Amino acid sequence: MNQKKIIQDVIIKNGYYENFYISKKEINLLYNIIKKNFLEIIKKYQKEKLILFKKLNLSDFHKYSHLLNHEIIMKKNNRIIKPKYTYQIKKMVFFKKLKNIFKNFEILNFENIFKEEIDWRIVRPNLRDVSPLHRDEWFWTLNKKKIKKNCTRIKIWIPIIFERGKNGLRFVPKSHLKEINLKNKNKRRDGLLKPGKINSKMKIKIFKSKIGQCLIFNDKLIHGGLAGGKKTRVSLEFTMMVKNEELTKYMN
Repeated sequence: MNQKKIIQDVIIKNGYYENFYISKKEINLLYNIIKKNFLEIIKKYQKEKLILFKKLNLSDFHKYSHLLNHEIIMKKNNRIIKPKYTYQIKKMVFFKKLKNIFKNFEILNFENIFKEEIDWRIVRPNLRDVSPLHRDEWFWTLNKKKIKKNCTRIKIWIPIIFERGKNGLRFVPKSHLKEINLKNKNKRRDGLLKPGKINSKMKIKIFKSKIGQCLIFNDKLIHGGLAGGKKTRVSLEFTMMVKNEELTKYMN
């Protein structure tokens, strides 16, 4: 794996790298972790539905989501992987590959629920379960969240269940290099701020992921979700805090 190319693509060229792969075995392991977390949340809020959803493949979740209080079940705090599962993820081969690329990065947390924040997301087809175009950076700056000095935030998005080009991610190449003023912002239910709709016209690219293909991207890259297709999309993501000294030596 070309470490220099990955870092240059993410930091100074396109703002993303799209040829980082995870094995099918580890995709299945991640699916099982997400399913366990999902069932634990259902048990907490709607225990009477637990048997039904235990039998369900998450790709069919949209067919039965009306049986749950979707707004509560899928709120952000409930979609953060518990530390016992984060420990398992950090033992996987793909995570070790990331460590080889970005060295001793830390997994950041935004919600302050756990020390390390790995999120899962379930997106029903053709419903408003995805975020509009945005920069992840805006969530941090709007809410005055600070990280250590001389560090850069880099995100990885891992599709688990998806229909290629229909319900994954979309993004704007090289948008991390552009000055884009955020004119609109909204409040979440918990009082934290989130970016509003971007008014600028942009050339959007769809990430047509293959099985195991992940997107590593700059947290200033404009991106958002897709909610098409006929299946429920399942994905995993987290933000790495990388020391600038591990990046700058590969910039030239």
